[in-house]
This record gives sequence, structure tokens and C-alpha cells, in this order.
Amino acid sequence: PELVDRLDADGRVPASDLLEFVFSDMPTDLLPALREAGYENIGIDTLRRLGSHRISGDYILGMQSLGYRPTPEQLVRLRSHGISVETAERLSAFGLSGIPVEDVIRFRRHGVDPDELRGMSDAGFPPSDPDPILQLHRRGLEVDEVRAFRAVAGYELSANELVDMHAHGVDPEYFAGLISDVGPTLSVDEVIELRRHGVAVEDVRGYRGAGIVSSDDLIRLHRHGVAPASIVGYRSAGLPEAGVDDVIELQRNGVDPGYVRELRDGGMVVLDVERVVVLHRRGVRGSHLGG
Repeated sequence: PELVDRLDADGRVPASDLLEFVFSDMPTDLLPALREAGYENIGIDTLRRLGSHRISGDYILGMQSLGYRPTPEQLVRLRSHGISVETAERLSAFGLSGIPVEDVIRFRRHGVDPDELRGMSDAGFPPSDPDPILQLHRRGLEVDEVRAFRAVAGYELSANELVDMHAHGVDPEYFAGLISDVGPTLSVDEVIELRRHGVAVEDVRGYRGAGIVSSDDLIRLHRHGVAPASIVGYRSAGLPEAGVDDVIELQRNGVDPGYVRELRDGGMVVLDVERVVVLHRRGVRGSHLGG
């Protein structure tokens, strides 16, 4: 009688359900805890399901004390995914309480623990928006990498942008080098294209020093094997107005800056790319001009 009174102080549970509950192996604190937590109309089938998952009164009241009031089905799912009261306490300690129960389950199912949630939140991805965090986690971006990217960007980076850079081999060091030299005007797509074509940070710095600022031009020059020093060399040798197309044409025809300088020193005052290429093809040397 004392146990029955404790289980059903207000007499609302059918006697047959009480008897089944008493003679089962369900935790005896379960029904009183459900009552205390405000759950109403809990039938024997629900009690049986909760009991079969070893959900105790301490578990229910512990979750409620941390701001969670899951449905009986959510209690089962929380328990099935190994989410303990201690896990919820860690979320609360990190200032991450109030996450919807379904999101807590999603994070747990995908292996995102409270430490990662706190780190992502500090890096600008709050758990109130779970999809970006789950996307970053699935693609293998760790908190330190996300934090490093966003620290040097100078603007907000989305999860999609971070995932794209990571997938194309752009690491925070490469990204920081480009941003340091070029500034935040360089888009993520441009960064990815530069990396995909193997353009080093030092090359970008050199090209820009020669007045080449378009990422498309940088990639074209790199693809044709034109080094930054060659651009400077062509211009100082006698083609001061040589542009991207010009230096690519010279390089493609095997004309180096030394040959341009040789023509100039041989007395050819007015130089243009087309004439230089023709003379080179014909084997004309600077000494021939003096003759």
C-alpha cells in the first residue's frame, strides 16, 4: 500500500496499470517523477516503453531542471542516443542551454559533442542554426580551422564557402596570405580558382607588384609559365607597355627578356611585340641590326 500511495497519490491511475507497474522491473521513481514534471495521462504502454529504456525519475527531473521538457517519445530517443543529464549539464555550462530537443538528438547522432558546439558557437556558428554546424562537421572542418578562416577573412564566411575552400585544398595559411596581400576584395571563388591552378601566394604578390590584379589574368600567366619577374623583365628591356596577352605571346614563342634587350641595344628604338616575335622567328640578332 505504501508503494501504491507513492506511485499514485491522487488515485488517477487505473488499478490494473498500477499492479502491472508494481510487479514489473520499471524504476519505481518513474511515475512519481512524471507526475512531478507535469506529464499527464501517461498510460501503461508509455510507462512500459520508458521503463524498457531504463528511463528513471532522476533522468526526467534532471532534464527538466536544465530547461528540457521532452515528450515521452523524445525521452526514449534521447536515452537511445546516449544523451545523459551530464551531457545536458555541459551544454548548459557552455551557455548553450535551450537547444531544441530534436537538435540535441541530431547533433548527437552526427557525433557533434558539446565542446565542438561551444567552439563553433564562438567561431560564429550558433547551435540555434544546426545545419551549418552539421555541414562543417560532416566535411571534416574542425573548430580551429573554422576559427582561423574567419579570423583573417575580414568578412563573414558561410559554411558553404568554408566547405568549398576546404574541399579544394585552401587552408587558413594560404587564405591568410592572399587576404594579407590582396585584401578582402578577393572573393572565395577567386581564392579557390587560384589554389586549384597552383598559383602560390608569392606569385600573386609578384604579379600584383607588376600591376596584374585580375585573378583570371594571374591564372592565365601562371598557366603559360610566365613568372612575375619575366613581366618586369620584358617591360624594362624595352616593352614598357607589355600587357598580359603580350607577355604570354612572347613566352609562347620562346622570346625571353634578354632577347628584347638585345634588340634594343642593337639600335631598334621602337619595339612592339609582333615585330619582336617575327624577328625572333627569323633568327635576327641584335648584332645584325647594327650591321
